Amino acid sequence: MHTLSYANHSKELEASSALHQDSASIQQLAETLSAISKSLVRIADHFDPPPPDKVGTRYIADRLGCTIEWVSQMADTGRIPPSCVIPGTGGGKPWKFLRSRIDEWIESR
Repeated sequence: MHTLSYANHSKELEASSALHQDSASIQQLAETLSAISKSLVRIADHFDPPPPDKVGTRYIADRLGCTIEWVSQMADTGRIPPSCVIPGTGGGKPWKFLRSRIDEWIESR
């Protein structure tokens, strides 16, 4: 009877050890997959970069089908909402705009 109990205990230890090894392998696999995923994102961004958060007058002129001078005049006179303009731009410096807000403004026109 002790032999049977020892055999069962031995099997339980083996199963526990195997489970621990499987858990460690799964953790290592998850870390490897995470690293691969990050590398794939970097590669994808290299070949197809996300759109910039900030855009210039050319972007707006292309979207509206007008000249960059007209866009500059609209920004200077407030016809483009000030919330779209990046502070510190214009007034002799190139105008810069927040892309998301400009896109919303253009869609609402």
